[in-house]
Amino acid sequence: MINYPYPPRIPTRHQLDVISRLTLPTLEEFESRWSVSRRQLSYICHCSLATVNNWYVSGDCHREPGINHRIWLAIADKVWSGQKVIDYTDL
Repeated sequence: MINYPYPPRIPTRHQLDVISRLTLPTLEEFESRWSVSRRQLSYICHCSLATVNNWYVSGDCHREPGINHRIWLAIADKVWSGQKVIDYTDL
């Protein structure tokens, strides 16, 4: 888990609008576009390796990536594909 030096800020209306316009990929969609390891996924999604490993197991321990993980995947996808994440002309 990442320790942040400051408490989280409340998102602005613009930031919420940007997030709402993101197309959130599933884990399978993201992996079909990008070759990343589980450790890299944990870094991208700001979560532990154990959390990522739970996305790949079957049975009672299986978990799906949460909305916050999928937002990080969408941001990484946009950055790596060279698309704008935020249009700063609206600010």
